[in-house]
Amino acid sequence: GKAGALGGLGACYMLMAAYPEALQQLLRALILYRELEDMSGEAAALKDVGHLYLLLEDLPRAFPHLEQCLDLAGILRDKRLQADARAKLCDAYRLAGQNQLAVQYGLRSVELYQEIGYHGGEVEAFNSLGEAYLAMENYPQAHNFLQLTAEVSESIGRPLEVARAQRKIGALYLRQNQLDSAFSHLYRALEIATESGSQRVVSECHRELAEAYKKSGDAVKALMHFELFFELNQSVFDEESDRRLKTIEIAHQVETARKDSEIHQLRNVQLQQEIEERKKAQAALELLATQDGLTGISNRRHVLELGSRAFEQAQRYRRPLTAIMLD
Repeated sequence: GKAGALGGLGACYMLMAAYPEALQQLLRALILYRELEDMSGEAAALKDVGHLYLLLEDLPRAFPHLEQCLDLAGILRDKRLQADARAKLCDAYRLAGQNQLAVQYGLRSVELYQEIGYHGGEVEAFNSLGEAYLAMENYPQAHNFLQLTAEVSESIGRPLEVARAQRKIGALYLRQNQLDSAFSHLYRALEIATESGSQRVVSECHRELAEAYKKSGDAVKALMHFELFFELNQSVFDEESDRRLKTIEIAHQVETARKDSEIHQLRNVQLQQEIEERKKAQAALELLATQDGLTGISNRRHVLELGSRAFEQAQRYRRPLTAIMLD
């Protein structure tokens, strides 16, 4: 139908980084789905709009769209949509500085993607978790999930995602002053990103290489890579700034129209109450199922689940696993 066509067009614009045009089409699709009372279509449109606002780092607008998407996906029992919403919320909470919440949403999204066998979603969730652990300065876990991102991306033929992950791993080694490993991963990332034609990733690689050569004491190469970074970054920044300004204008126009006609309100109060009740009940059940009521730490069942998940992950990706038991 028309709503699906608008949503598809908006998604295409988003992939092309034409954000103003994407926002126009996605919001039109969202309005139409609500008028048609198509809950599944509405949830998908909410996810895409939330994702777009997330790309623009507009968290006040991203959060409500993604949370509403997750609520509707729960009612619909759509695991793919739940996983997508949780993966995007992982990024949103990380950007908001709430890294523990980010990890919770990210881990659950990985579980859901693995249940339905969607490797493309796994890549995004692994990357989000790597970023969250990096923000927490938990370097072993950050390396683990970024390495998984690179491995799965390579297995499903996503070279640009491999480049991004390799760049982040190189930056992680750089933070720890392991320069040989940093150079290895950064040059690998630069090679793949150059072949893929991504100016942004190429720019980021040059920035990290400039810092690496500075730490190694090679001022000439450090300056060379910094100049390349500055030249490319200026071009990327100018393009993105123009898109952001246009998108902000469109968002303002839509918000004004929404306030005038109330077209973005939920269909009725009863649905909103049902969503809130489900959220509270789900939160309470999750707490009872995973935590000890007296100490507030993970209970035996939750610890066994975490151990089983780690074992399955090690088997899935053929990686070594170490267990330590303390009495």
